[in-house]
Amino acid sequence: MKKELIFGNTKEKGKFTLLAYQEKPNYYIGVCLEFNLLIEAKTPNEAMQKIKETAWFYLENVIKNKLPDYLLNEPASSKYWKKFLELMKK
Repeated sequence: MKKELIFGNTKEKGKFTLLAYQEKPNYYIGVCLEFNLLIEAKTPNEAMQKIKETAWFYLENVIKNKLPDYLLNEPASSKYWKKFLELMKK
């Protein structure tokens, strides 16, 4: 069964959206919304740097290992999409 490409990302083209936000004091979450990746960090800068590195590593591995494109189209939980939309309104 072939999975639908929700975001249209392929190994040749696409995009990913990164989000970093404070969950509680000295605890930040970094999210890649299209790849469903999450990291934890102690500062907002660390969260953004770690999620960027994680997303690029993930993308490189999907390409290098010729894995299915649907792995580039796995949405994060609606909790994180809501958080992203909330922050974009500010």
